[in-house]
Amino acid sequence: MQELMALSSRIVAKAGGLTLTEALTLSLPVFIYKPFGGQEKENALFFQSKGIARISYSVQELEEQLLTFLSDEAYAKAMQLRMTPLRKVNAADRIVEDILQTMNQQLLLPV
Repeated sequence: MQELMALSSRIVAKAGGLTLTEALTLSLPVFIYKPFGGQEKENALFFQSKGIARISYSVQELEEQLLTFLSDEAYAKAMQLRMTPLRKVNAADRIVEDILQTMNQQLLLPV
């Protein structure tokens, strides 16, 4: 899937956490169609609140959003630029470093 996403300028998808994370990593604006309640709905609302996704509840609404994206280069670029501060480059490496640092600090504490 990542290979296909890398060739894309946008993605129409459900609001699953992994899909949205991949889209963010690749700076792909997301068009979310009918998000389910719960976590998917919250993911969709978060991405929309940051200006990096649009939510649609009908095919007509989705079509209008995609046409706007395709016809307005400034709008498309703005969506992509808003993704930059949200991207966490090397996040997994930083998490491991933080864990190791915490473990090392714990080892140095007197018992």
